[in-house]
Amino acid sequence: MSKTQSMTGYGRGEASAGDVTATAEIRSVNHRFADVQLKLPREWLSMERDLVGHIKGRIGRGRLEVMVRRGAAEGAQPDLRLDDGMISRIVAEASRVASQTGGQLDARVSVGELLRVPGVLVQRESAVDAGAEAPIVRQALDQALDALLGMRSNEGARLEDDIQGRIESIAQTTEAIAALAHDQPAIFRSRLERKMRELLEGTEVDEARLLQETAALAARAAIDEEITRLRAHVAQGRELLAEEGPVGRRLEFLVQELAREANTVGSKNDDPRLAELVIALKGTIEAIREQVANVE
Repeated sequence: MSKTQSMTGYGRGEASAGDVTATAEIRSVNHRFADVQLKLPREWLSMERDLVGHIKGRIGRGRLEVMVRRGAAEGAQPDLRLDDGMISRIVAEASRVASQTGGQLDARVSVGELLRVPGVLVQRESAVDAGAEAPIVRQALDQALDALLGMRSNEGARLEDDIQGRIESIAQTTEAIAALAHDQPAIFRSRLERKMRELLEGTEVDEARLLQETAALAARAAIDEEITRLRAHVAQGRELLAEEGPVGRRLEFLVQELAREANTVGSKNDDPRLAELVIALKGTIEAIREQVANVE
């Protein structure tokens, strides 16, 4: 089973005991937290709190729509009865119609004709022992959860491979940026000094002060700290993907931090080569953001 779990999937389970069958279906989609929407038949409403707690014990995040149905087991003989009140009304109505037509219609109604009337033959309701039926409800639910988690795991493996590949791409782009980083302060200082001289042309310039100010501004263009943080974020991303359990929310935060560093690097440089790398970096980060939205 994959360590990384998706938040989307489907599972179904069924269990029987005696004449009763429990069927559970679960559909899961993305959500920031664990949100369980459970629908139970009237006879099993007393189990709702325990079942929701059980589901949340196995699911970290996601909106889950859970439907549990109660039915008769295969081969079970339903306890049927005739609705005496309805039969009396049918016979009385038949007699009335026969009387109004002066005996031209036969008022007699056969048993076979009665049984074909909807609502004449009904299933007898019996008291339901929810406690006795709870084990099959839990069994059906666990089967559905197992199937759901299997699907989420398969999808999670695909997401993990994709995110891992993109994190390695970020690592490579970061090193390419680092290879150009050493030149950035000198490039910035040269361009800034040239522009300042153009602006101050025709005026007396304090060369020492000019060099001092351009050096200070050039130092601010250094991106060594951003590169260090990008490397740290890459290492953290690798660690998160290797962890057991839900990591989606921490990956979401990590993507935000990666984007912050990429934006800072982009704002500090005026080198076309570096700008191209930053664009590629941002594109990879956005692709991870889309995938992380599906991670539990």
